[in-house]
Amino acid sequence: MNEFDDIIGYDATKEELVRIADTLKNAERYRRFGVTSPRGLILYGRPGTGKTLMANCLIKASGRPAFTCRRTESDNPFIDKMKGVFEEAEQNAPSIVLLDDMDKFANSDFQHRDAAEFVAVQSCIDNMRGTEVFVLATANENIKNLPGSLLRPGHFDRQICVETPKGEDAVRIVAGYLANKPFAEDLDPELIASMLAGHSCATLETVVNEAGIIAAYSKSDRITTEHMIEASMRAVFHVPAECLYETDVVDLSSRSTKSIVVWH
Repeated sequence: MNEFDDIIGYDATKEELVRIADTLKNAERYRRFGVTSPRGLILYGRPGTGKTLMANCLIKASGRPAFTCRRTESDNPFIDKMKGVFEEAEQNAPSIVLLDDMDKFANSDFQHRDAAEFVAVQSCIDNMRGTEVFVLATANENIKNLPGSLLRPGHFDRQICVETPKGEDAVRIVAGYLANKPFAEDLDPELIASMLAGHSCATLETVVNEAGIIAAYSKSDRITTEHMIEASMRAVFHVPAECLYETDVVDLSSRSTKSIVVWH
């Protein structure tokens, strides 16, 4: 089984990750050409697009031990923890440091580009120069708010934007989430992918799971298109309960009633 098989779709991104993993796993082959692996990679994009999954697949494929840093402490203890992670990675090189949700290490707006946490990340990466420590990071949304000095080549040589799934990728992802569930023969993953265009992988997974809950509660043998539509209305479009169930009384002044009108 390929380490990247857990990633459905995203073929171009997977190819890039496979190539990077090869430079990490077979470093000697590249040294014969007088080159080294990239020093760092940042995967960025909307939440729920599978960045951490991709990072973990890369780690597995590289064959290197990984040391993960996530923000769970306040300022100074967190910086000390981060320095400790890099030191442990250096002692166990060749290795990988995973900076998960790096944009959350500090307030990443234009007023906080010199935040102590980001300065510490840069310092730690600089201290790894000449070692076989690869720095892998994930970040949400817009990395332009992160310090340019942190993102420059030499710190993160590769940057990959992980977008929400589109077209055939979205269809394959919906089909993948349905694969181990009983569903009606006429349930078309392409229709569901079209209905949820622009939404993240996590959203697609949630809708499929919600549809299964609805099907089981209604004592159906299979997940149907109707179950998927109801799940989408509930989980994605937040249609109120009085729209989804039969009710005798509707308050015409309520906010939910306005949603009924919009939905219709």
